[in-house]
Amino acid sequence: MDLVDRQKSLKLRRSILLLLFLVTIALIGCKQDSKEKFKDPVEVESEKAVADYTFLKSVIPAKTYAGLNLTLPYQGDMYFSFSNPSSSDSTIIYKFENHFRPHVAAQFDGSDFRLDFVYLTNESDTINLDLMENGNLGIKDDSLQLQINNLINRYMSVFWASKKSEYDKATIKAEITAVREKNKNERLSYHNDLLFYTYLEKVDPRNTESDFFFKQLKPNSLIINTLFGSLPENHLNSRIRSYNFNDYQSIENDYCLKLYKESMFRILSFEDNIGDHELDEAIAWFKSTKEFQRDSVALKSKIEPLDAITFKEKIQRLKFNGEQTFENIMKANPNEFYLIDFWATWCAPCIEGVKLIKGMKLPYNIEVISVSLDKDKDFKKWQDLT
Repeated sequence: MDLVDRQKSLKLRRSILLLLFLVTIALIGCKQDSKEKFKDPVEVESEKAVADYTFLKSVIPAKTYAGLNLTLPYQGDMYFSFSNPSSSDSTIIYKFENHFRPHVAAQFDGSDFRLDFVYLTNESDTINLDLMENGNLGIKDDSLQLQINNLINRYMSVFWASKKSEYDKATIKAEITAVREKNKNERLSYHNDLLFYTYLEKVDPRNTESDFFFKQLKPNSLIINTLFGSLPENHLNSRIRSYNFNDYQSIENDYCLKLYKESMFRILSFEDNIGDHELDEAIAWFKSTKEFQRDSVALKSKIEPLDAITFKEKIQRLKFNGEQTFENIMKANPNEFYLIDFWATWCAPCIEGVKLIKGMKLPYNIEVISVSLDKDKDFKKWQDLT
């Protein structure tokens, strides 16, 4: 290998390692500040009434494995396991701060890419989920939810067809307009319009029709997350680099402003947007909100790149089982670069990643450090998978 090839290879390896390190930033940063207020949803044994909390509950039959993908404000997309490996029925409960209460869950149903959605919009402190015939979690006997899901998948059929056949803008607009006209129903009028304008904003950014519809949203209106985005996210994403953020202060619709803040964080936390100076004004505005100030340490770590020196110091101090540190591990295994792989037995993509890394022929100057986030009770399962 000549000098030029070696330099290219080294630059590529450094880029890969930098990306891998940035993935761990939230895991590291949240452990260091005792004043941190950002609380993840947790599994609990009972649903004792607690102010400012919501419970997500389901009774899972013996030897049954289920799960739910939830989109949480200021936390993003997370997967929650409702699996019961025991020989008897088990009640599984998760506790959420109301500040991060999930609005909607999405699940794939079969191999045809049909999406089933669960709308978690009721006002009660406990949301009870049922195990459906297809193995997904949902709410039985909810005819409106079934109708909404069917409507979503009619729009999704256009989405998949456009990907397969590379439709142009005019064709997509004609297709979704046809779906909207064919599904005029008084009970689904709002949902039909919402899906139409969500897709329209995606293919025709900054159009006046979807802008007007969004700013007229009523408090607690259902917002649907789809593979072609959500209306607040699409609406903001097409304007975020050119918008005068002083205008946000004049928005009279509080619910609209709430959705803007949630979408702002989601967009700013996208990997490709971190470090983009065109978004500096957007970041400055978001930092002025009470939502950011409430959880500034956690939220800042997700929207701004971490200083390399600070990252190195934090990762060297990170402890395992209360005693082992990365610094000691690195001293025991000296090398030029380290690939740190965080994984867990409950994370299927992580396990695939472990297998992928094992099959890779890495350069001699890279040492792989694999870190499991499992609890002690899962040691046997951890051994079997590694």
